[in-house]
This record gives sequence, C-alpha cells and structure tokens, in this order.
Amino acid sequence: MIDYLQEIVLPAFINDKYFRSRGSTSFHIIDSRLENLGSADNPDYCLIGRFVKSTVLHRTQIFDENTGELTPDELSIESAPSAFFVLRLLGHRLIYFAETPFAPDIDSLQASLRMHLKWAWEGYVRARHKETGETLKAIRAEVPRPTLQINTMVGGDNVRAFIDRFEKINRLTIVVHERNDEEDAYDLVEAIEAHREFVGGKKSKLETRSKEGLDKEATIETIEGAGRSGNQSTTVSGIDEQGTKLKGNQNDYAVTDRLPVPPANAKAKGKSLLAKLMDAGQQGKVSLGNGTEALRERIRNLFEGNDDQV
Repeated sequence: MIDYLQEIVLPAFINDKYFRSRGSTSFHIIDSRLENLGSADNPDYCLIGRFVKSTVLHRTQIFDENTGELTPDELSIESAPSAFFVLRLLGHRLIYFAETPFAPDIDSLQASLRMHLKWAWEGYVRARHKETGETLKAIRAEVPRPTLQINTMVGGDNVRAFIDRFEKINRLTIVVHERNDEEDAYDLVEAIEAHREFVGGKKSKLETRSKEGLDKEATIETIEGAGRSGNQSTTVSGIDEQGTKLKGNQNDYAVTDRLPVPPANAKAKGKSLLAKLMDAGQQGKVSLGNGTEALRERIRNLFEGNDDQV
C-alpha cells in the first residue's frame, strides 16, 4: 500500500469523482484525508473518512392499527446512512464505525475501494504514459493493478460464544491471503504463508474435517490465533443441538466494541477509534500488526516534516 500511496492509494480514497452505482443506489467516500492521529514526536498516520450509501427508500403500503388491515400508501424518501473509517497505515488496520442505523456494511466498502483503486491505477498509468512516453504495457508490467482484501479481525468472547452454539464441528477452513509488510505471530499461519510464498501463490487454504467432530477448545484457539492479525479468513461448519446445519465465518465472531458518545469532530473521532484499537491490542484481543522496521522507516521518510495533515 505504501509503494504507490501518493500516486494511487490516496486518489482512490480522496478523489470525489469516484463512486460506485447500482440502480438507484450509489456509494461515496467523502471527507477523506490523511491525518496524524498520533503526536509530533510519535506520529501515527491514518486515512480517515466517511462511507455513504445514497439511496431511495420506497414503500407501497402501511398497516392500519385501527382496522387491522393493510392500506395502499406509496411513498419514496431519500436516505444516506453512513459509516466512519480509520485506516492505519502502520499495520494496515481498518476500523469501521457505523454512524447511523442501516449503515453500509464493510463488504460494500471493499467493493467500492476495489473499483476506486482500479480507476486510480488506470489514471496513474495513463498520466505516466503521457509524461514519460513509456508504453502502457511496460508501465502495467512494472506497476500491476492493485488488489484489496478486507479481512475481519476475530478474538475475545465472540469466538467462544459462536462456537458454543455447535453440538459438533465437522469442518474448519483457514484461508491465508497475500499480506503487506507485516509479521504474523501465529506459527500455523506463518507456515502456511511461507508455503504460499515459496510456490508463488496469492492465497492458501487449510481445511480440517472430521465426521466425529473437531475439538471445540482447539478450534477456538485456532480461530483466535489465525484471525487475530486480520490477514486470514476462517469458516467453521457443523450442526447444533437440534441437528440443524450451522455455518459461520469471521464476520460472525468479529472483534467489536462500542463508542457511546462519538466526537463530532472527524479527527477527534478518529483518535477515539484508534485508541479503541490500541486498547484491544494491549489486551491481546487483536494483533496491531505494527509492521517491519523497514515499513516504519518508509512511512517516517514519506511524511518527514509534515507531522499534522496531508
């Protein structure tokens, strides 16, 4: 992400001409900017902004409490629920906060950002071709189209609460995605990641099955260890006490928290959310993924002399 931060990543977040549409609904990233949410002596650069779902709600009928009957009643109203996000450059951690009821989910943000990155990359390639005379083919070979994968971080009581719903666990799947400049402390994931890199793959999958049922405690430990860094996705399936099939993934046992009185000011809100992440890291609920020393040095060099806002 840092390699072409100024050329591709920032435009993908900040260019208000980029938006994704689907029917009468459109998705927009607004008020996006790079902020130092740390201090002048200890900077912590983050991308903050709001993700908006602009749509039109339609109704065709209402329920009449007096008569107990449905009554035709057509009405359309514009609506724009939103979420606030903080993307920490050091460790590539994303904090996602629903500002309103029915806020767009994180999968919608991922879909939008994938398109924005594609458009920003195409703009960069064309501009560089025009400026340098290099062929489009050569530029695309040197700077491949960027990819994006948002993985939910898991841990804490949510994993145990979800796994306790199973009478029997028949399958556990772990998918390890290509990572950025960061380290993973979980031995199993490190082994899978090393194999993926060795054979040149983009992602690797480990699947464990048992007709008799996997050990619950071991499953919890594996999910927490694999999912704490946010670079993996997990899926677990089996049956509940009634014999009904049950299946879930990291979205069902994600690390969540509350911000009872969010500040109105965007930077203050970003600092409050980042503090939540840091607390979760200190409590061992998540890995902060502070990156390698090389990454920290690159970020320092990139923003040297600019300790507040870009």
